[in-house]
Amino acid sequence: MLTGDGRMKAILVADDDAGTRDLLRGALATVDGWVATAVVDGAAVLRLLESVQPDLVVLDVTLPGLDGVAVYQLLRACAPHPSVPVLFLSGEARPRALRTRAHEVEGRFRWLAKPFRLDDLLAVAADLLEDEPRGTTVGDGGCSARPGRATCCDRNREPP
Repeated sequence: MLTGDGRMKAILVADDDAGTRDLLRGALATVDGWVATAVVDGAAVLRLLESVQPDLVVLDVTLPGLDGVAVYQLLRACAPHPSVPVLFLSGEARPRALRTRAHEVEGRFRWLAKPFRLDDLLAVAADLLEDEPRGTTVGDGGCSARPGRATCCDRNREPP
């Protein structure tokens, strides 16, 4: 079970590519004090968030179904997760989904382009896990829920 207990840092990874998912989970688990769980899509992230409180979420931008940006928006809209930092991964050097939907992405996040170096992944993850991250952030990390927008607990509605 994935739980951040104050000593261990819980990291939730979502990537639809099995090789990338295994690589991410394995690399993140090499750091003393970190535990990582990996899932295949955005729906699985939302199911896990009903019972876990990760310290960091790593999202592939192009997840099937709910893409990484939609999952991020739902994460921000759902207590108790509105301020968990997110690391986006993308096959694009400048992810189109983040550029064209930047106005929809608020809070603590960073992104890395695939392929990435494992030491870069670990450095960015460590930065996001710090209490006061040094990296690029956007917004104040607050909740972006608005009336009429779906929340992570309301999967019967269309994503924002």
